Amino acid sequence: MFKYKTVLSLLLLSSFLLPHSTSANKPRPPLEIDLSSVNLSDSTTEITLKAKANTATEGVSLSIELPLGLLPIDGETTWDGPLERGASHRLVVIVEHDRTRELTIRAMAKVRLPNAGHFIQERPLILNPRENHLPSQAPPIPQGSSAGSVLEFRGN
Repeated sequence: MFKYKTVLSLLLLSSFLLPHSTSANKPRPPLEIDLSSVNLSDSTTEITLKAKANTATEGVSLSIELPLGLLPIDGETTWDGPLERGASHRLVVIVEHDRTRELTIRAMAKVRLPNAGHFIQERPLILNPRENHLPSQAPPIPQGSSAGSVLEFRGN
């Protein structure tokens, strides 16, 4: 009898001490976005926004916000539509610009969720970074009561 109690106690103790695999998983956002650029010539650049749905959505709004000084010459900067889980969509725009100054492009994704809430994700991209910036470094996000976050969830 003592042997069975010892085995049972060890099993119960090990179930509390060993981590469960489900507790280590981080939740993924409903939509993942990536913003990239490729220089086509000295004055033109192709900007690509890729979005992949991690869950089925009722609707997605994608946009590439171009600053003054960036002229779109081909492609699209906005898209609206539903995305099924695992589906993706890509926006491509070709812009003409002067390479002498730094320009920040912003990608915005807004997901309408089934519970009438929405999820907003933003991604910056710097063209012509100054020498004191690393190419992948994003500008600082302003802090304060009026500043939003990069990832934002708004429910009912």
